[in-house]
Amino acid sequence: MAFARFRGNLQGQAFTLFILTVAACEAGIALALFLTLYRSKKSLDVSAWQDLREPGQPPTLDEEPLPAPLPEEPLPKLTPTGHEPQHREAQTHV
Repeated sequence: MAFARFRGNLQGQAFTLFILTVAACEAGIALALFLTLYRSKKSLDVSAWQDLREPGQPPTLDEEPLPAPLPEEPLPKLTPTGHEPQHREAQTHV
């Protein structure tokens, strides 16, 4: 009787491990798909991917336009430092 209980528990653990493996594979495939689409169009905006539609499907029009890109802030300027000190030659103690 104890063996049947142990065997049932092992089957549940194996099934759980299988489900987690399938979910991880799906997430990896989705990430690969997004990266491939981003590399081809340099945007994750769905309206830029209209050429992926099946023939005969009407294009999707965005009701709300994308916001204008923010201007880049200039990099900070570092203040100059004082004079570099003179270096003494290395002394060897033998």
